[in-house]
Amino acid sequence: GRGLSGSSGVKQSREGDVMTEQQLYTLLEMPSEAVEALNEAEGKMNLKELAAPIAALTDPMRYDMARKDLEQQLSDDSKGWKILRCMFAAMVRTYEHYQKAGISEQTFADTMKCFPRFVREHKECFGDYGFDRAFWPGRQLSMLLFRLGALEFELIPETKTDDEVPEKEAVRAFHLPVKEIGVHIPSDADISPARVQISFMLANMFFAKHVPQAAVCRYTCESWMMSPALQRLLPQTSRILQFQKHFTITHWEKGSEEDCWQWVFRAAKDCPLEHLPENTSLQRSMKEYLKNGGAVGVAEAVWDGSPFFEVTQI
Repeated sequence: GRGLSGSSGVKQSREGDVMTEQQLYTLLEMPSEAVEALNEAEGKMNLKELAAPIAALTDPMRYDMARKDLEQQLSDDSKGWKILRCMFAAMVRTYEHYQKAGISEQTFADTMKCFPRFVREHKECFGDYGFDRAFWPGRQLSMLLFRLGALEFELIPETKTDDEVPEKEAVRAFHLPVKEIGVHIPSDADISPARVQISFMLANMFFAKHVPQAAVCRYTCESWMMSPALQRLLPQTSRILQFQKHFTITHWEKGSEEDCWQWVFRAAKDCPLEHLPENTSLQRSMKEYLKNGGAVGVAEAVWDGSPFFEVTQI
C-alpha cells in the first residue's frame, strides 16, 4: 500500500502503482462528510455487478450511455452518492490510464478535483452535501477533459462513432479525430490575464505532446461569461470582460437563464427571480436587468488567437 497525507501525495505518477478509492478521497481532499456518505452508499450496492458500466465511464464513446445505464440501475439515490461512488470506482481505472500516458499525478488531481468542488457547490446551493452533476464528469473520467492551470480544456471529437479507434488503447480519447478544444471556466478559476495566458500555454504544450492531431484545432468557449449582455452589467476593468474580448461570438442563445441562476446567484433553478440574492455588484445589476426583461443566456465563441497577457519591456 501507500500512505497519502493530504496534498503531499501529489507526485509524478509512478508506473504500476495502484490507487484505491479511499486514497483518491485523500488525494482530492474530499470533505469528510462526503467520504462518510460514499462509504455508506458503497454498503448499499454491489459494485461488482456494475463493473461493465463503471468501466464504460472511462470510454469517450460510451461514458454518457454508461451513466444513464447506472442511473437506471441505482435505486434510491436522491443525493447522488451511489452514482458518485461508481465514478470513483471508474477513476481508479482513469488513474492507470494517466500513468500509461505519462501524465503527472498533479494534472490528475487538478482535473479530478471537480468532484469535491461539485459536492461543495451542492452544499452552497441546497444546504447539504450531495452530487447532482453526474451528467458532466464522464469527460474527465474518459480523458477528454483536463484542468491545466486555471482553466479546463476538453477534446471535442469530430464524430461520435467507434470507427477506427483501437479497442485495446488505454487512452482512446487520444486517438479520436478532434473537431475543436472546448475551454471551460471552473467556478474557482482565477481568470486574471496572466493566469489565463499560462493556462493556454500549458494546454498548447499538453496537446502537442499527447494529442498531436488537436494541436491545430481552434479553441471555443460556450458560457454565460461569453454573453454580450455582460458588456452592460460589468465595469470594463472586469476580468470576465477582459477574458471575453479575446473571443469572437458565433452564437448567442437567450432561451434559458439556468446557468446564471447556478453560477452567478448560486440559486436553485426553481428560485423565483425576486428571491435571488443581491450580495455582489454583478448579482444586483443582473437581477435588475433580468427584472426589466433583459436576457443573458449563453454564448458560443471562438478564441481569436490574441495573447491574454503580454510581457511588456520596461
